Amino acid sequence: MTVKRRVLKVVLMGDGGVGKTSLRRRYLGQGFKGSYNMTIGADFSIKRIGKNAIQIWDLAGQPGFNQIRKSYYYGAQGGILVFDISKRESFRNIRVWINEFISNGKIGPLILVGNKNDLRDSMNSADVVSHQEGVEISKKLSLELKCPVIYEESSAKNGFNVEKIFEELISGMVGENNTITEDETSKNKNSNLINVITTDETIEKSDTKEKSIDDAENTTFT
Repeated sequence: MTVKRRVLKVVLMGDGGVGKTSLRRRYLGQGFKGSYNMTIGADFSIKRIGKNAIQIWDLAGQPGFNQIRKSYYYGAQGGILVFDISKRESFRNIRVWINEFISNGKIGPLILVGNKNDLRDSMNSADVVSHQEGVEISKKLSLELKCPVIYEESSAKNGFNVEKIFEELISGMVGENNTITEDETSKNKNSNLINVITTDETIEKSDTKEKSIDDAENTTFT
């Protein structure tokens, strides 16, 4: 019997090399590797949450993919903007990514993530983006966007805060009182925050692979 399923679309954005793919793979339970091939366009993954699912679109961060990225924002209900605390340039580019997000999609819940915090103690503090700097810019963005922007630090290497980041974003997308958990399907009825799709096939439990937008929107469940 065909059943309606809820799918939440999330975009992972930020400069190349900040650890977006590592965060995604850690969240999916695929562990950590010291290096990955550069993402071309976008990588797409699905994780089941209860009876429903979250789509994670891992966007290439290099400037050469600016035009390609635009189409992948369509339909996103939330975003995770990642910078590398050891690379201040990636922190300075936060507003570039915010502008791209809101220009090609809609303003939705955002988590600002200072990744690679496991490097903080091993580097000169003057070269590292401080926790306070992250908090301050998230507050400014919240006021400017009139939308909550939460700041968290993480380490894809040791798993610090990875689950928390995605849980906070999902909670923001479905509503504080309707958080989707691993054990309970959300009962949120706010249709402008949740895409409801009717599908015919089962999500395959597979490794991350690239898919087109049409493929993702037609992903099917039973």
